[in-house]
Amino acid sequence: MNDHSFLRAKPVAALTSMCIAVFGLAVALVGGLPAQTAYARGGSTLYVETVIDNYDELSDESKHVVDTSGFSYDFKFFSQVKQIYHTVNGQIPTGEQVVSQQLRRGQSMVSAGRRIPYFYATPNDRTNSRISFVGMEFSGGVSQLAFPMAPGKRWELPGYGQFFTNNYVGTITLHFRYNEELGPVKPPKPDIGIKTTKKIDYLGDGNPNADTQRKGPNDYRTYLSAQAADNSNFPKYRRKNFIIVADVSGSMKESYIHGSRESKIDSLKRNLSTMIHTLGTFDSNNTFSIITYANEVKAVLNKGSYRQAEWAIRQLYAEGGTNTGGALLEAQRYVDHSPDVDNVLLLVTDGLPTEVPYNYFGASYGGYTNAGDVVYPATQMLLNQLKGVDYLYSIFIGSGRGASILQTITHSVSTNNEKAAFSVNSDTEMKNMLDRLTQRLRNPEVYFTISCQLSENVSLYGNSYKLVATDAQGNKRDLNYGVDYTVTYDGATRTVTATITNKVKEDTKYEFSFDERTSTAAIKKWLAANESYPDVGDADTDYDLVNPTSSARPGFYDIDKAEAQVQYVAQDGTSSGETFAYPKPVVQVYFKPSNKGKISPHVVLYNMKLSPNMFMFELLDADGNVLEQAGNDENGDVDFKDIEYKREGVYHYLIRPYVPQPGQDGFIENMRFDSHTIPVVVTVEVKDDDFSTQVEYDPDNMYHESYGLKGVVN
Repeated sequence: MNDHSFLRAKPVAALTSMCIAVFGLAVALVGGLPAQTAYARGGSTLYVETVIDNYDELSDESKHVVDTSGFSYDFKFFSQVKQIYHTVNGQIPTGEQVVSQQLRRGQSMVSAGRRIPYFYATPNDRTNSRISFVGMEFSGGVSQLAFPMAPGKRWELPGYGQFFTNNYVGTITLHFRYNEELGPVKPPKPDIGIKTTKKIDYLGDGNPNADTQRKGPNDYRTYLSAQAADNSNFPKYRRKNFIIVADVSGSMKESYIHGSRESKIDSLKRNLSTMIHTLGTFDSNNTFSIITYANEVKAVLNKGSYRQAEWAIRQLYAEGGTNTGGALLEAQRYVDHSPDVDNVLLLVTDGLPTEVPYNYFGASYGGYTNAGDVVYPATQMLLNQLKGVDYLYSIFIGSGRGASILQTITHSVSTNNEKAAFSVNSDTEMKNMLDRLTQRLRNPEVYFTISCQLSENVSLYGNSYKLVATDAQGNKRDLNYGVDYTVTYDGATRTVTATITNKVKEDTKYEFSFDERTSTAAIKKWLAANESYPDVGDADTDYDLVNPTSSARPGFYDIDKAEAQVQYVAQDGTSSGETFAYPKPVVQVYFKPSNKGKISPHVVLYNMKLSPNMFMFELLDADGNVLEQAGNDENGDVDFKDIEYKREGVYHYLIRPYVPQPGQDGFIENMRFDSHTIPVVVTVEVKDDDFSTQVEYDPDNMYHESYGLKGVVN
């Protein structure tokens, strides 16, 4: 904001006692002379108090500059005005006597060689480029001059005054700002909290879930959400409306004083294009307006895209005068008044203002450079009307008087946030300055990463990922995989990580979900623990409240840990992060095995046709207990009943043949009965939702029976 403190009480702390008298062009030091007794018989005399309005805010180094070396400033005394040229109606002072004064904080005396009724203060080529003129305050003997810019058109221009006493002695207070270099961006580290929820939905209950088609007895879908907490100091994201005001006057065709021979206009076009491209790709919602000015002001682009702005910048060419005030006033029309937009005004020029808007002042100066002493303060006054700008940055190609004038013009504009003016003298300096502004104009970014380290109790269903953003109004939007977010899976750590690639918003909840199932490892542990569970689900972890399965329920934790990480990236590219833990839901085991153990020896009979139950066998357990007896069928297969298993393990059995003796049932004369026993090992393991059984015989499951001569079949 503009600080018109000179309209209020004088800042006494910022004044010292110093008096300098200038007679004609000779300067003589007169120390400590009180203002009310001083009188210069030789001519018009001004007692000048110099105030640096922002002195208390300055660094010690800057205070030393304004206290010791100070800065040069011109006082121009004049007695009449004249038309600048016969083809234009603007009027300028004439009959001038110029007194250059080295100003420091405190009191000086400036005198003309004769009594001249009018005066104005203006920077010169030796004026410190960091000095900007704020305004002039009148005391005894002098008052504001209404300058006749054109016949019948008088304006109270900043810095212009007149004597109204016969002795031509008066007192003024000049208010300045010393504008230090814009420091690096130092955004505060935000205090960002995240609300995290992790909920789980059992898919085997018959209730449909719109996010998946799975409905197996051990299938689940897990949901992890992240949203900035209500009390977060969240960096407010605001898109930018850039209003670029570019000087394309004839002098822009010239080369820089230092460095490259490239013209200033070509350097500006190239470096501005880079800046626009970077800011446009950073946020495609940013808009760009381009205004050029020479004698006339031209609107080139109104709130276009960055691609349109790049094209428009490449078409610029230099010609004509420098209507800075008209161009900046035109910029008012391109301000975006939307509540979520920052308006950024960028002015680039290489010269003093030489023209003013005729429709405002009723005067025209035709772009003549010797009109600057009127056009410059008129421009300063004009820009008090410019409103709605949040950030203003001005770049002057050159130094000295023009740089100081641009400082004054810049600080005449009321901005909602930051404003600053800079000087550059080469293409390298132009590039570096625009690069600094590009970095400064980036918004801080906030990203969320959701990671979930699965426990051994669940298995992941790949390609089941989904991420949904829900805004403050409850509107849901499915984010695009690979565009809005990415997912990685680390098999070694069993970690699923979802990264939201776009900037997150404070009022939006991001919910990442995927399918999983109770793992074989969990079923094994459940069986080994006699069908019991070691864990209890954390509170508020049920997705489906109709059929809750997790909150305060026994089960297995589905995660070892899950975290949401917030990463804050400042304008300077530095980043910091915080992590927030998720609660732990549980899964249960559904296990109804249908696969059973099957032990089946086989009989081969030689020299006789095999008939059912010709040979009988017993199946014994590891303790020697007979579990079952069975005989062969016509194909030689012996089918013991299926064995049901309740637990995993290795089970040992023995097949023992029944060998009848003469006179017993089943005895056959001349039959050579195979009497060997066969050890059997059955290995039972969980596989998915069932048992797998592996039956091994030692050495095999064959019995060879022979009637009469072995090898002859009747």
